[in-house]
Amino acid sequence: MRENCCVGKMPVLNRQDFADSQFVRDIERSAIDEFNRENPYEQTFYNDVAGFVAAVNWKEDGHWLAVLFGIQLMYFLLVVCFRRVEIIQLGVFVTICGLILASEYVNQFLHDHWREFSTQDYFDEHGVFFSVVFSGPLLAIGFLQASCPDVAFALLFYIDTTLTLCFDGYSLSWYSVTLRIC
Repeated sequence: MRENCCVGKMPVLNRQDFADSQFVRDIERSAIDEFNRENPYEQTFYNDVAGFVAAVNWKEDGHWLAVLFGIQLMYFLLVVCFRRVEIIQLGVFVTICGLILASEYVNQFLHDHWREFSTQDYFDEHGVFFSVVFSGPLLAIGFLQASCPDVAFALLFYIDTTLTLCFDGYSLSWYSVTLRIC
């Protein structure tokens, strides 16, 4: 270390002295130890899912959750089994979009009436449980539909045709040509 300067009684350290000091090595060691120590607030995805599953009363509330999962399974099977039938794909897609759009209102309704069908209130004001259990699987099914090229093209075609009919000035003439062909 260099000799003390006249500024108070603080020693003046150069960069090398500071890097070699025991104080800095202690701070580095404690930071590394703190980093390597397991954080009790840090959880993995598996821990989050296990906590979510443990929080649900499956014996008492399992019946309405089974119905909900059954409906979602039905939508999934409709998408897979009728993947070449465009009108069914369109119907399922529009239904899924409508259900997801209405999920905030459904969550509020279920929050108000949870005592009639459940043992505890799963439906908070932010809709986390309802989003995970209801909207999440429906969004996954909708993304599955949109990822299939045939279905995506058909959906875009029907949406484009519908928007053209609703907002284009030629909608009346297109409708009359369609009626003459049919």
